[in-house]
Amino acid sequence: MKESYFLTIFLIVIQTTGLFFNINASKNNLMLAHKSIDQLCNIDVIVNPANSWLSHGGGIAGALSDQAGPKLQETSNAIINKNGALPAGSVVVTDSYSLSERGIKKIIHAVGPDCRNQKENQARKILLKKTYENIFIEFEKTGYSSIAIPSISTGIFGYPDKDEAIAIALFAIKNALRKGIQITIFAHDNQTIERYQEALNKAQISFDQE
Repeated sequence: MKESYFLTIFLIVIQTTGLFFNINASKNNLMLAHKSIDQLCNIDVIVNPANSWLSHGGGIAGALSDQAGPKLQETSNAIINKNGALPAGSVVVTDSYSLSERGIKKIIHAVGPDCRNQKENQARKILLKKTYENIFIEFEKTGYSSIAIPSISTGIFGYPDKDEAIAIALFAIKNALRKGIQITIFAHDNQTIERYQEALNKAQISFDQE
């Protein structure tokens, strides 16, 4: 209840004044990229919006698996065989395998809330916040400096309010920017890019775009 209350206050503040952030991020620290996964390179870590079974069959997950090679799915299967299905909010780190040829060193598989599931949909704000927090916790453990993140749970997982999902993402991203982490937010569709543009401008966060 307390987390939900503070998140609600956060959403109101960034939508009305933008004063919550007021971050003068370096132009090189945040990039908004209108790109598909196969266009990303020379970024240390890429986030994969995974499902609970780490079955990389379609979307970004499928493209990552195709480009990383069969060892990625083999490793993912081994993780599930050992630990079972991953609950929403969980993240795991694997090697990037063939993606290392493009300068990508690690993949963080992040399980956001699947809003087609009634229980997860009801807890979606808390679960999505937890997902982004865990992404950056695991990222810092890698010791790398750059990360590319898609919009978690807003695709096939059906997050009902994309603007809310973006606000939750920016809540975590603004803390990472303060630590000097280089972040690329990427999406292949115009609608997601435009919504991120609007949210970043309202939040007064400087960013480059490509």
